[in-house]
Amino acid sequence: MPDGYDPVAKRSYRLDIFLHGRDDTVLEQQFMTKSTTGYTSKPLGPGADRFMLQPYGRYTNANRFAGEVDGLEAIESVAKAYPIDRDRLVMTGFSMGGASAWQYGVHYADRWAAVAPGAGFTETVVFLRGALQRQPQNAVQRRLWHMYDSTDYAINSFNVPVVAYSGEIDPQKQAADVMAAAMRSEGLTLEHLIGPKTAHAYEPGVRQQLQDRLDQIVAKGRTRVPREIRFTTWMLRYNTMFWIRVDAMGEMWARARVNAKIEGEALTITTANVTALHLTFDPGQAPFATGAKPRLTIDGALVSLPAVARDQSLNAGLVKTNGAWRLGELPANALRKAPGLQGPIDDAFMDAFVFVRPTGKAFSDALGTWERAQADYAISEWTHFFRGEPRVKNDTAITDADIATNNIALFGEPSSNAVYKRIASRLPIAWRADGVVVGTQTFPATHAPVFIFPNPLNPKKYVVVNSGFTFHDHTSNDMQSPKLPDWAVVDITKPGNNYRYLPLFVESQGFFDERWTLKGPMAP
Repeated sequence: MPDGYDPVAKRSYRLDIFLHGRDDTVLEQQFMTKSTTGYTSKPLGPGADRFMLQPYGRYTNANRFAGEVDGLEAIESVAKAYPIDRDRLVMTGFSMGGASAWQYGVHYADRWAAVAPGAGFTETVVFLRGALQRQPQNAVQRRLWHMYDSTDYAINSFNVPVVAYSGEIDPQKQAADVMAAAMRSEGLTLEHLIGPKTAHAYEPGVRQQLQDRLDQIVAKGRTRVPREIRFTTWMLRYNTMFWIRVDAMGEMWARARVNAKIEGEALTITTANVTALHLTFDPGQAPFATGAKPRLTIDGALVSLPAVARDQSLNAGLVKTNGAWRLGELPANALRKAPGLQGPIDDAFMDAFVFVRPTGKAFSDALGTWERAQADYAISEWTHFFRGEPRVKNDTAITDADIATNNIALFGEPSSNAVYKRIASRLPIAWRADGVVVGTQTFPATHAPVFIFPNPLNPKKYVVVNSGFTFHDHTSNDMQSPKLPDWAVVDITKPGNNYRYLPLFVESQGFFDERWTLKGPMAP
């Protein structure tokens, strides 16, 4: 809390978020103790004008997946409980926490007054080149790096001040160097403070420079409605930048871009790989005259916008059909990939979920043994990596309330799992006693599907078949990225193609298209 904090005083405070480094031995109690005993490894000391939040982030996972969600929920909790100025949120971290700060910084650039990553890592291919030579990743896994490789989102730093710190002789200086290169390719320059002759630590003098620089930036606060936005994303989970929201993409895991600029009563937008978006100016924020109909040019075409409301708000949906943009909304009940419902398998575990164990007789004894082992493994891995006890129920105990409020991860098949049996005919992958059918591909009875799909019993939530999260590497946080796409078929009689990264033998795998229909498989 701020020095001399008075909860009765009518004022608001800055909030600095500091994300911790890797420590495989630090559990909850040790973390709380270490986090309150000095500021030698932190960029900012205590002060009269700021709160500091240090999220545990689910242990040592670089605030990825559930750790990412926990961090956002922690910020929201503090902002609700204390008089926090939401225009003065500062995202910082060091080492693994620096990697986390980069990720939050580029994925949610519109939330921060400033971002200050220290060391860490920002991409996979260079940072882990030695590990990747020993254990190469396939084309699917490389495509899924786009979820957390911050360099892929470098243009988003246009929307927030970023001040990076590195020790001059710290190998992790590489993180800021490659990020600077990615920004240069977008015409941006990274402000990079370097501690002379310093390894993996903050050099005291430069740390003070960093603190002074952040104080200077944050004094101005966040711009709520910038006149220009430059935004990129690779998946719909990260789909918003200020008053732009991407609702649909032409192809997931290919770069989508939106550049938008306001000049007077005119608005110009250019897009790539975007098929639906929203313009959202909250009450009091539309930078146009009340009653005016701003002139929109999108990808060179003129589109009429609605008038600015009396409360100075403006909301407009835009949909691209047959290459032409029009004012409108996507069909409300159509099955399509949408924000928070776009895959891959790991995405199901970034919200409330239930593991569902089978209680019936499986197609075969071998499948029954494998299904139970998959459930046990998913539960134990969640406990280890995400420091929590997952909700687990038998298939016969699942209620309508469970289905209404949770993603459900079913273990078993239509014979052994009662919930699976209810929805089997409405899923795109068929599983029978004689094998698995995926489009034109057929697999013998020694195989099993692993996939994610909108739950037919509640299409606003996921159903996952025979999987928890898909990474299983303990050696590097940077390798904790999705290892399976939307679907795969595995041979249960064989060990993993690569045990350290994926303890399953994948025979075929691929992504569903933007309407959740099967596309051709990719190389396993």
